[in-house]
Amino acid sequence: MYCSNCGSKVSDDSKFCSQCGQQTARVYIPDQRPSLKYYFKDVRFRNSSEYVKTLFSQAEKMQTIGIATFASALVCNLAVAPLFPWIYMLTIPALIVSIIFDIKTIQLHRELKKLYLEYLNQNYPQPYR
Repeated sequence: MYCSNCGSKVSDDSKFCSQCGQQTARVYIPDQRPSLKYYFKDVRFRNSSEYVKTLFSQAEKMQTIGIATFASALVCNLAVAPLFPWIYMLTIPALIVSIIFDIKTIQLHRELKKLYLEYLNQNYPQPYR
């Protein structure tokens, strides 16, 4: 461990720096541990268990379906509905389905972030200096 004031080496069990007298503290170094926002890019996490693989697969499918239903509703509203006004009634269920799939996708990503935090705590102990 090093002193945060003067940078000299300090033993791990000492409470004060022997050079400058500064009180030592265990300081977390955030750049040595993967960030929680990159959970979807961590290949080791994606392959860590079958449950995690299943959640990623479900999230990707839900996201694809949500985008597809929203896009189809948008196309119907912009291209077809001016010609056939009754089409508007058919796009409402598509938008509702899109919203449901988006909500489910958000729930899956929250679960994945929670699992990733547990994964980080097990595999990357928080570094201190």
